[in-house]
Amino acid sequence: MKSTFENTLKLLALLLAMCWSQVALSMTCSTALGGSTEVLNMGAIKVTPAQVRAGAEIWRSATISRQFMCSERPNSLNEDTLKAFFFLDPISTVSGLDRSLEVGVTYLGRNTKASHGSRINLGTAVNCTPFCEPGSTMTGYNRYYALPISVSFQVYVKLTGITPPGSGKIANPGTLTVLRLAGGNDTFGNLPASNFATTLSGLNTVSFTSCQPTITVTGNSGATVGFGSISQKNAVLNKIEKQVPFSVNVNMSSVDNGQACPGATMQAAFSTTYTVRDQTTILPASNSGFGIVLARATAPTVPIVMNRIVDLGLVNGSVVQNRFTAGLKWLSTTPRVGPFTASATVDITFK
Repeated sequence: MKSTFENTLKLLALLLAMCWSQVALSMTCSTALGGSTEVLNMGAIKVTPAQVRAGAEIWRSATISRQFMCSERPNSLNEDTLKAFFFLDPISTVSGLDRSLEVGVTYLGRNTKASHGSRINLGTAVNCTPFCEPGSTMTGYNRYYALPISVSFQVYVKLTGITPPGSGKIANPGTLTVLRLAGGNDTFGNLPASNFATTLSGLNTVSFTSCQPTITVTGNSGATVGFGSISQKNAVLNKIEKQVPFSVNVNMSSVDNGQACPGATMQAAFSTTYTVRDQTTILPASNSGFGIVLARATAPTVPIVMNRIVDLGLVNGSVVQNRFTAGLKWLSTTPRVGPFTASATVDITFK
């Protein structure tokens, strides 16, 4: 009888250990700053056929900032166990979106497509002492405590270049779960439901219009902005040495390609393949000692942030000229001498 009782206790202890192991596999996180779910809605977006090319961005959220406190008691350690991750498209809602659109996340300046199975590493969220080496057999003696982890990110929607639906409308995909926060030992399909998530809706309001204006850039040398000769002796740290005007011209006068433009809100977003400092300063080279800063002509001292949408106002005419400046900014008192080039791309969108 005693043996049976002892066996029952052993079995009960084993079952409890198994239950504890399952709980220990999930990292649970509370939101110390902001809500536990970020609910995004795109609003109405008009896309012209001229924009339908791979990589054209049609929408970007404001920057979302959160601070998390996470806890976990793992049974074993690997290099990712105590790290937090954004699990992208965790319940495969984004994967059902029309293939003409791509939804993704920008974190630390890098764009990552929200595809099921992808993760973004947010860094260490739980600290450990004293047996914390991966593979340690002494983890049962460890203490774990939360490290505040702060993140800032954006959600974007791009065109893939694949032909959109013939109706010009995106079939209603409902609400997409773009990401969910979880730990390195967590797995897709078994993520803690209480952890922070970001959802996106409104993609059914994306419409592909017949607004196809002719867009040109006019500088002081054709489509180029030239600064002429500038003396190295003028270099004063952070000073804007010279500003040169240029304009982005949008011609909607053609009957065939501009009919849907008037009444829409025009937006612009500048980007570049060159290195960018402080999100605003384009570097011709990493050691150039100077950079190029873009600004609206109406606010020449306010630099334009790369990859951030700038509202240009309602379209109420057939030809719209948007004026900007390109400024040369000293980043060193001993800049490199010689000719230089740098470039930026402007994407014009309508909504």
